Amino acid sequence: MQANEIDISSWEFSQNPFWFYDKLRKNGPIHYLERNKTWLIIGFDEIIEVLNNSQVFTSEGIHSFDPILLNCDPPKHTKNRKILAGDQALFSSGRVSKLEQTNRGIAARLIREIKKDSPFDLLKEFALPFSSLVILDLLGLKVEEHNELKSWSQSAVSNQSIHDREYANKHWEGLKPIIKQWIENSKKNPENPGINEFIFHPRAIENFTTEDILNLTKVLLLGGNETTPNLVSSAILLLFNNPELLSKVKTQPDLIDLVINETLRLEAPTQIIQRTCLIEIEIGGQKIPKGSLVSLAIGAGNRDPNAFENPDIFNLYREKSRILSFGFGPHYCLGAQLSRQEAKISLELILNEFPELGLVRSQNFEYRYSSHVRGLNKLMLRPFKVKKQTFEAVRKHIIKLIKVTQLKTGEFPTYEYYPNTEELRQKGWHITAPSPFVHANVVLSLINLKNVGLESVIEKGTEFIRSQKEYGDVWRFWQLGVGVNNVPPDVDDTAICSAVLESIGKKLENKKLLEANITANGVLKTWIYPKLIDFFMRPRLSYKWWREKQYYQPTIDANLLNLNDYELGVMANTLLYLGENSTTKTSVEFCIDLWKENKDTNHFYNNEMVIAYHLARAYKGGVDSFEKLSADILEQIEVRFNTLFFPELLLAGLCIKYFKLTTDLKSQIAERVRSTVIEEDFVFPQFEYFTSKDRNYVAGSPMLVMCWFLELSEEWDC
Repeated sequence: MQANEIDISSWEFSQNPFWFYDKLRKNGPIHYLERNKTWLIIGFDEIIEVLNNSQVFTSEGIHSFDPILLNCDPPKHTKNRKILAGDQALFSSGRVSKLEQTNRGIAARLIREIKKDSPFDLLKEFALPFSSLVILDLLGLKVEEHNELKSWSQSAVSNQSIHDREYANKHWEGLKPIIKQWIENSKKNPENPGINEFIFHPRAIENFTTEDILNLTKVLLLGGNETTPNLVSSAILLLFNNPELLSKVKTQPDLIDLVINETLRLEAPTQIIQRTCLIEIEIGGQKIPKGSLVSLAIGAGNRDPNAFENPDIFNLYREKSRILSFGFGPHYCLGAQLSRQEAKISLELILNEFPELGLVRSQNFEYRYSSHVRGLNKLMLRPFKVKKQTFEAVRKHIIKLIKVTQLKTGEFPTYEYYPNTEELRQKGWHITAPSPFVHANVVLSLINLKNVGLESVIEKGTEFIRSQKEYGDVWRFWQLGVGVNNVPPDVDDTAICSAVLESIGKKLENKKLLEANITANGVLKTWIYPKLIDFFMRPRLSYKWWREKQYYQPTIDANLLNLNDYELGVMANTLLYLGENSTTKTSVEFCIDLWKENKDTNHFYNNEMVIAYHLARAYKGGVDSFEKLSADILEQIEVRFNTLFFPELLLAGLCIKYFKLTTDLKSQIAERVRSTVIEEDFVFPQFEYFTSKDRNYVAGSPMLVMCWFLELSEEWDC
């Protein structure tokens, strides 16, 4: 991967920046990112060189946040810092040490409020409020507006605000009157500790305006609300992903300081900080022009192999060395000691108070959408022990569930939840009839299985499809009428139902009908509706569709459906059935281009792993050219691996299986899937398999997930 391909403001980067750092590191420590108009520095030594040279690399003039500390260079910065961190000042070592018992009391109160019998979000219910209450208490501010403070801080470090300062400042303007009133109230009681200590400091009185004090307060609140919660959640996740280490820490609490230090190195809460280059200078073999924006990748420096042995490995007993997580040089983080103290208190109390604590493994470990801050959106924990099953028992349980879930008609029930809004009700959209697509996908996965005792289930499922046949071998599974799923038949419903029947030897005559939806440039349209030639070739079918148009025309008129719609996942499913031949070749190539150039903007299946699975399955079914996508799909799995939630993990494993890829991820996926289903006693979350432009619903998800699990794990040792 080249530097000109990387966008640090992208969602993919926010989920796994380390993957991108590793790709760049092969070509040196400094890279110009054209998409972000910045020089990205990923080398440990080069980052320190920049942080130690404020005369060349200035903090001033970049952000509008804080002209007192963050956006201020020495010697002015040095003098200002003494107000807050000098002898016996608010953030001095002695004062922070004295806060420990008070802060333990705050943490203990929050811990007591957590229910012991249900899962909880560590960030929302403990880490965020704890850190916020600590900083508010330190500043001597009231806590009634706590939620507003948290809301502002989260918006301020969002990806949008990093690259659009007006966005963050707009949110701050709404909060500013509250902070201003606090300052005015504090001035009336100058003897009170906290914020008054820098309001009435002699240097502050001489040099700081009211706006300066407001900005400084903003920075302190922001730091208190964000950095430590991200550190605590990252440490907990790392511990639970390393059971031996977790067990050791529980019996030896003195190791927590080492855990915190290594977590700071591996998962730096602040990933990127920025400077402006005042002169042309050469660093790390690269000439950086005057006026350039320089982005220092703290997270990359902490994993530089030139500075740390086996840098991606969590090593509790790593030889002590400098880390960059709290910065370096003049701008070393003011609240570093307080942050470490809060993290230590948090880990000690959580592990002690909840001896049976465990991760909710089926959750989505998704990170904040920000290039500068590294932290989970949420971290669900369960404070109780769960019943464990053997892997073999899990598979048997699933097979039984599939048998008892199938209806007497042979159908697998489908649930499609449409938005319950007045606007859509007026357009006739509501809970619909069963989906042929979901039912056929379930049967197709079951057909791929061997020796699981589901032959009669498959037979009834295929017979149900056969019983739903319409003219022209198009399967709808419902009758059109007022207020019922008012759309024409679609190609992937028809294609997947046809693929099921073809797999058991039934020959159909509908391939030319589907091929007629392919345009000259390779687009394979989603909706099947009569064309002029059909009136001659398929008169009964054409007449039927002509009559049906009265039902779906209101849908078209309401802009909920375009007869020219197409989407990569839909096309891949159709090509699975049609195969790769002279007629479909242009569509196959069109699909490849859509994926490689990231131009698939329709997104009926609004999940990248779902689309990748459809492409891989089509390759397995005979679309050989889709092999060109295997490396790209594997790369996407690598980038997102740590944040894939359970159904996505299954689909990633099936992609690797279908493409017959050789990768270490194969065994890693198996390990994670095993731990999930056994740890959670086989409880799958609802999975939003479909998301389209006009509706958002869950359709048949539990049944699909069970089938994916069986298909992926059939060759694993029980």
